[in-house]
Amino acid sequence: MNSSVIQLTDKEKILLHLRDYINQTPPYPVALSQEGISEITGIPLPHIPRAVKSLIQERFINESKDYIQGAERRRNAYTLTADGAFKVGELRDRLNEENVVVDKKKIKIKEVNKYLGKQYKLLTIIQNIKDGVFDYHNIEKKKVFVNFLDKAPKFRTFFDRENEQSIINKWLSTPSSSILVLHGIAGIGKTSLGLNCVSRFKDKRHIFWHNCREYDSVESIMDALADFLVKSTGNAGLREYLLGRKKLLFDLRKAYKMFVDGLEKRTILFFDDFHRSSQVSLLMTEFSDCLSRENKEESKEIKILITSRKIPDFYNRSDVILMQLVDELQLKGLSEDVCRQWMESEGLELSETVFHTLYSLIRGHPLSMELVLSRREDLMDYSSSVRKYMYEEIFSKLTDEEIRILQIASLSSRALPLDAFEANMNVLEGLVRRSLLIEREGKYEIHEAIASSISEKIHSGLREKYEKILKRLEKG
Repeated sequence: MNSSVIQLTDKEKILLHLRDYINQTPPYPVALSQEGISEITGIPLPHIPRAVKSLIQERFINESKDYIQGAERRRNAYTLTADGAFKVGELRDRLNEENVVVDKKKIKIKEVNKYLGKQYKLLTIIQNIKDGVFDYHNIEKKKVFVNFLDKAPKFRTFFDRENEQSIINKWLSTPSSSILVLHGIAGIGKTSLGLNCVSRFKDKRHIFWHNCREYDSVESIMDALADFLVKSTGNAGLREYLLGRKKLLFDLRKAYKMFVDGLEKRTILFFDDFHRSSQVSLLMTEFSDCLSRENKEESKEIKILITSRKIPDFYNRSDVILMQLVDELQLKGLSEDVCRQWMESEGLELSETVFHTLYSLIRGHPLSMELVLSRREDLMDYSSSVRKYMYEEIFSKLTDEEIRILQIASLSSRALPLDAFEANMNVLEGLVRRSLLIEREGKYEIHEAIASSISEKIHSGLREKYEKILKRLEKG
């Protein structure tokens, strides 16, 4: 094999690529899907099926239908067999012995990374050899920022949120706290706002996005982070550490330190729907101290954006108020003007009376707005869709005591003191953490987007009882 012209077949490229992802477990990284293989190897996507079919027939790779990180449904994933690992081992041995010129010095390919102090993948080196010269300068010049946003949901409409956008953009652009928690009730627009903000940085920074799921494990999340580290920096140290510890308990702090050490400055990590996964919460509990310490020592300004229906429990109030390690931003409903603008942009023009009736029910809740627009031919009946969503996503998960507290709060136009509820402080704090109640200077008020749905369910006897309590408070 002449080093000046090292040509690989499509099948050889795929084998070399899959060698970098041995011993993976579901949910698999995107790199093991046909799209991922095409993106990394440079093989056109239409050519991938025929190549993998041939490799399957030769028993060099396996094909399985399983979860891919960030995907909703199971998809085909490809991994090396034992025969495939042996085959690619022979190929790597042969390629590593080839000579290549680096900075006018002839060395073997296996010596390139040590000579340059880099961690280029073998396939990357081969793909950047021209006329016997490894042009690593060209790799550095072609700075490509990696982002995992391709699997994130796409939103057709995005309105307002100028104040919130300004807060998030300032947080992303300045060396402030490491973590920002964007929290609010279901359907209030947390994901769309987060994606809208971080997407503006995709040509300036590496961005990791992970949609937290119930089936997440610490191992699968760490595998995703290791995959991101390899793609964004070429650093395979964390992946090799995890592979070496697959059957043992790996040290989370050590793993995270390796991850942060390997990251480029100002990388953005976005954990979406954080409340869904207890495992990602466990991971963040173990890592948060390490992150704040690394940020201060290394000045890497790594940013972690979290969206959640409730305030996470991996940090405490002193981290927010005193230490300023964590920032919190609660989302409320959209304003009347914005909702009207949204409806008009969709060709729905309503009289003042009808509009105000609708707005009094939805209170600017974005997903409720979507339901309104989907039922424009039958607006008088649309509220049943809104109520069904609210019940399934919010009310069905409440205890009787929590419903009682929210009912009292829904009847008041102002924040109420603790005495008004005659409730256990832990129950109140639980509602605050889930963004259903808002605390202001020791007083509590209900989230405006659910106030109408809660108050309309109070029967006359209870309503009269609660109103007496509120009147007594006003007099007292």
